[in-house]
Amino acid sequence: MFNFQKIFFSLPGIVYATEGEPLTLEGVVNILNYIRDFLYTAFTSLAIIFVILAAFSFLTARGDEKKITQAKKEVFYAVVAIVIAILAWSLTDLIQFLLSARGGSH
Repeated sequence: MFNFQKIFFSLPGIVYATEGEPLTLEGVVNILNYIRDFLYTAFTSLAIIFVILAAFSFLTARGDEKKITQAKKEVFYAVVAIVIAILAWSLTDLIQFLLSARGGSH
């Protein structure tokens, strides 16, 4: 489902994007894309793990309020992870738009 290999093997690309030559707008965009992809994958994976844990906690609670409360917390953490993943994606797009708008007006 997720291409972990692409993300983790592309992280060294952040270093290579800035070595040897001055940092350009394209280099900044590449760095932002690497960070975005890593954060999106990491937080989406965490969300999936929290959903599985919450489902297991709900199934094994058997009316125990403490376990049900824990399961609700895990669902909340999953929602937070999903929101962070979406923000990681949208904030880099916003920054790219602002940088390209600024670069195009000069």
